[in-house]
Amino acid sequence: MTIRRPTLVALILCAVCGAVLLSVHLRPVPTPYTRADLVPTVEPMYGPQSWTDRAFFGVSKLFSQGRTHYQFGASPTNRCSVQGLLNQSMAVTGTRYLIAQEVLAASVPFGTATTLDGPKWVASFENALETQRPEWWDPNRKTFVRENLVLIRWPDPKTVLVLTRDLATEFQRTNHAVASEGTPP
Repeated sequence: MTIRRPTLVALILCAVCGAVLLSVHLRPVPTPYTRADLVPTVEPMYGPQSWTDRAFFGVSKLFSQGRTHYQFGASPTNRCSVQGLLNQSMAVTGTRYLIAQEVLAASVPFGTATTLDGPKWVASFENALETQRPEWWDPNRKTFVRENLVLIRWPDPKTVLVLTRDLATEFQRTNHAVASEGTPP
């Protein structure tokens, strides 16, 4: 079986265009607030990690936006990793979270009494960050700190800053941003 030249050129052109579109789609969007001590969330990758699998998951994500349905079962309240569940939240909503380095290893009491769909579960977890006093180790004070976090939302691109109260005050002073509703003063 031989492939004609026009067919081969068309196949190569399609492959190049697909690779360009995929790389543009997967490129991180510039953030509204650039600090070295903010760590972006990373979408969890389930299953095999070969380049063909990553390409397949990337292409399927590109064409299935908005159609993926997540559902989280009821679970008792436990101490949960802030960074781990924000990574999961990014997978559900597509919102990127920039987390203050101080609270990367924080834990927060979180659980749900009923089964929730993806967006409601994310909203419930974000509420826990703002109201349930997450706990983390502060090496400067050499003690554990328990205080509510502040979530600052940016409408475009979908980005949320996850900051301590002190960092949020500094950020709002220097950037004139408005914290999300429900955050402590």
